[in-house]
Amino acid sequence: MISFLTDNPSNLTASGLLLSDDESGVREIGPGQLCVNFNMSNAMQEAVLQLIEVQLAQEEVTESPLGGDGKCATPCQRLLCALCRHSTG
Repeated sequence: MISFLTDNPSNLTASGLLLSDDESGVREIGPGQLCVNFNMSNAMQEAVLQLIEVQLAQEEVTESPLGGDGKCATPCQRLLCALCRHSTG
């Protein structure tokens, strides 16, 4: 799960996004840590999706990403589903 959103590098101790006003896009700064320009909504969305993909890859998925009721099962999967629904209309 994305643990943290911050604009202070010293606060970023776990996976999360370091928000910056002078970053040109998305840059990996550590394991599970990305620096992203907070003024660029597409870049921030891409950074969030990258972290979600990394976290999903680390989870041992023994069943479908959708629960038996057709809904997204984990918090990461729910966020990913919501972002996908938002970007497709």
